Amino acid sequence: MSLETTGVASANPNSSEDTFQNLWDKGAFNADGKPDPAQGQAEDSPAAAASPQQATTLSGEPEQAQAQQRATQETEGPDYANLDDYLQKSGVERDSFYDLPVTVKIGGESKLVPLRDALRSYQQEGDYTRKSQELANRQREWDTQQAQARQAMETQLGQAKALGDLAHQQLLGEYQRIDWNALRATDPAQWAVLNTEFNQRAAAIQQHLAAVAQRQQELSLEQQQQVLKQLPVERDKMLEARPEWRDEMKFTAARAEMTSYAHKMGFSDAEIGNIFDHRIMLALHDASRFAALQAQAPQAVKRVRAAPQVANPGARISRDPEAVARTQLRDQFRKNPRDQDTAARYFGTLA
Repeated sequence: MSLETTGVASANPNSSEDTFQNLWDKGAFNADGKPDPAQGQAEDSPAAAASPQQATTLSGEPEQAQAQQRATQETEGPDYANLDDYLQKSGVERDSFYDLPVTVKIGGESKLVPLRDALRSYQQEGDYTRKSQELANRQREWDTQQAQARQAMETQLGQAKALGDLAHQQLLGEYQRIDWNALRATDPAQWAVLNTEFNQRAAAIQQHLAAVAQRQQELSLEQQQQVLKQLPVERDKMLEARPEWRDEMKFTAARAEMTSYAHKMGFSDAEIGNIFDHRIMLALHDASRFAALQAQAPQAVKRVRAAPQVANPGARISRDPEAVARTQLRDQFRKNPRDQDTAARYFGTLA
């Protein structure tokens, strides 16, 4: 070994170790001078370089489960509790995000509006819907209370009129039991007192009955006004259920059918004229149509029974050969009754 080689080895300590390792790998220290294949594979294999415990850990199920969990998290992405959580974790400025435009439809037309305006509109619409429902519920409660109060008032007025009529009948009975002519002749003073008393009582009863009649008339007018106010609403609901009735001719025909059916069911003209609820009108229309179909059903059955059986085009008709032969013989016999041969064969089919 020369001095230059020695100097290089001393200058670079790792070179001697590398040289020794290379000679070892090439099998310079083996008996035959050839490298050991198993030794090379063991050194090249990562599993061989690791300890047995590490190898078990690498191939164990817990490590595989953790790897699958990490892969699933990477595929699905992180979870967010809400939009604010997403903005915070993503580092997006909140106000800038809500200023982004979104497409909405207003009156069938697409329009770009900021996201915050769309959210505000949704909140306002929800609040408006809630208030509208509350108002509708209050209106229904109010209508129910008014109807109950009107019904109670009508009942009280009816009872008051009945009491007034009863008082008037009793007063009339008392008046008729007195012989006024005799009383006037025998006791003019008593006659004058009783006459005045009866007149006062009769006037009070008449005043009571007049007040009841006036209140009943007022209730009737209020009910008529309520009906007139409700008519457009009921008409809209009726036309929504039966759009074809927007045609005046079709509605007139349907109304005639309903009126005729109602008369058959025993309704009077006054009762029919007071029907304005669209639900009753729809039910009456369906009933009239069903009755008309029921009336046409027997006629349709008669027409079906009277109609001859006609085979469909291309259909194969199965006939009795004996009946066909008998018919042919009959026709031949009728054409020539003197043909004994034909007559014998025809009568033979009848035997």
